[in-house]
Formats: sequence, C-alpha cells, structure tokens
Amino acid sequence: LRGRIDRIDRYDAPDAVYLRVIDYKSAQQSLEAARTWWGLQLQLLLYLDVCTSAIPGSRPAGAFYFYVADPLVESDTDIASVVESKLREVFQLRGITLSDVEIYTAMDEGEGVLPSIYLKSGELKKTARALDMPQLTALLSHAREVAVALADRLFGGETAISPARDPDRCACD
Repeated sequence: LRGRIDRIDRYDAPDAVYLRVIDYKSAQQSLEAARTWWGLQLQLLLYLDVCTSAIPGSRPAGAFYFYVADPLVESDTDIASVVESKLREVFQLRGITLSDVEIYTAMDEGEGVLPSIYLKSGELKKTARALDMPQLTALLSHAREVAVALADRLFGGETAISPARDPDRCACD
C-alpha cells in the first residue's frame, strides 16, 4: 500500500509536536465515521497514523480534506465581506480535529480555515467533528487494523468483486 500526502502541518507545543495532514481534493469531500469504520474511507487517517508513527513523540492534531477549486458563490449582494465569507465556507477544511482548545486555535490562527467547533461558553458543539486524544488514537488504530486486514485478504488471494452498497452513492464514485 502506498500513497502521497499532500500536506503536513506541524505545531510545536510545550508538551509535544502535533501534526495534521491535509489532502487536496478536486471535489468536495468530508470524512465520515461510518465509512472509516467499515474500511471505505481510510486514506486520510492512515496518512495521519503514518506521520505520527514516523516522528517520535508526535501526536495527531487532525486530518482534513481541502477542496481545490475556483468556485462561484451565489450572493444577493456584491459586498466583498459577504462574498468572502461565503468563499471561506467553501474552502474550510473538512475532517476531524483534536478537541483541544490550544491545538485547535494554533491550527486555525484566526483564519477561519477550520469550522467552528466551540460554543461561546467554551463547550464543544454537538455537531463538532472533534475527538479527544484517546478517541483519536483509537480511530487511527482502527483504521490501521482495517487496512492490514484488507491487505491480508488481498494478498491471501481474495479478489471477489463485491462493491459496497450505499443508497446515497455509487461504488464508482
């Protein structure tokens, strides 16, 4: 198995080095827990796992897709700030992040590249795609185990054609 990581960002915190990976995509995509669990969306998490395994003492900070396009946005106004806000939404990183305020803030630096995950009270939003460190490392471990099992089956000669069935998308997508 092989792949190429498009981008790795590093944050040197006082306690550890935190890494996030970004994969550039020509179509909008988001990381879905169920697809990861069943081995249908492993690439991004495997990239993050490889990175944190390669750098001793590093920890995962997040894994994201970045939509690379020249989109048109619809707006009822031509006020630059409104249009820029809509563009920022299109270009936000989509994925999973560590639910640590310091790390999250360092990754975003006020640029608005990450979707907001915190309420004004400081609590995580219910819709936040954020995990604490034990949850994130467990997810990376699961992705690795699923990839190993899939590779073992392929190398063992299993080649049956059995595409995943999902009512919302075609296996060829």
